[in-house]
Amino acid sequence: MADYINIKGQNIEVVASDPANPKLGQIWYNSTSNTSKGLDYQATGTWASGGNLNTARRELMGAGTQTAALAFGGEVPPDTTSTESYNGTSWTSVTGMPFARRNGAGTGTQTAALSSTGTHPSGTWPTISEEWNGSSWSTGGSFTTSKYLASSVGPQTAALLIGGASTPPFVVRTETEEYDGTSWTTKNPLLTAKYSSSAVGTTAAALHIGGATPPGGAVTGTVQSYDGTSWTAGTTAPVVSYLSGAAGIQTSVLLSGSSPDSTANNLWDGTSWTAQTAMPVAKGYAGYGNIATSSAAWLAGGQNNNTPPNLADMIEYTGVGPVTRTITAS
Repeated sequence: MADYINIKGQNIEVVASDPANPKLGQIWYNSTSNTSKGLDYQATGTWASGGNLNTARRELMGAGTQTAALAFGGEVPPDTTSTESYNGTSWTSVTGMPFARRNGAGTGTQTAALSSTGTHPSGTWPTISEEWNGSSWSTGGSFTTSKYLASSVGPQTAALLIGGASTPPFVVRTETEEYDGTSWTTKNPLLTAKYSSSAVGTTAAALHIGGATPPGGAVTGTVQSYDGTSWTAGTTAPVVSYLSGAAGIQTSVLLSGSSPDSTANNLWDGTSWTAQTAMPVAKGYAGYGNIATSSAAWLAGGQNNNTPPNLADMIEYTGVGPVTRTITAS
């Protein structure tokens, strides 16, 4: 077999980590993962299977990116403290949460995640947040209202907690609260109270998508945009969205799946929504990382078509554009 240097006239670069800004067609050898890789251009978005969670569950929370993710909490049943870390290939069980919970709000990275709100097996709804430092959980600041089915965006030390519902009696919330890593501060409320919404962005530029509204819990595709001070109405998503996966930033969002029963996958580019390659299965109640990019998103666990059993599978989306591929010999 001919060596690469004899074919192309140059050696393959050996690096300990993938280049930060490779060029199309560039090839390198990653000595850490012992794999040859290259940068290719993908013309159509695709879904692929990732590693399975060790604990099948629904209504879990997530944080991190497609290659460095965290999944925590959820209902097995019963509700669980299980926390798992993903390296792009497989999930590893790590130190569990202090309290079992589901239907909470997760955000942040694999090594600095934030868990807020949720339902405890006792039927209570905690007002304390919990912080993950990469190896263990600790108690964070307390927010103002006991609730669940809220959404959260931003890093661990600069996060928003948005909407949700409290009970009893069942009340849909408009609160927006901002976290500085120590305490929560009340900000201007949502225009419309919503729960089970998806959200992406930062404390200065967030997008709150879909969810259910009172009365009757009607599911919507309405969008609200946050500029760090106040909320304004955005462009409505093309599908109703309830407990959907969302990844990206305020001007580039991938909205994936829903409950009930949707394989819809749509991209917001800051101006309009366009349909992308549909999900391979209708997955709802799944964990996802909202800081993942719109071209490299993930969903794990949940249920297909809102029907038991709970799932352990993970699916990963790669969008149109440059993509790093592992090169295998055949």
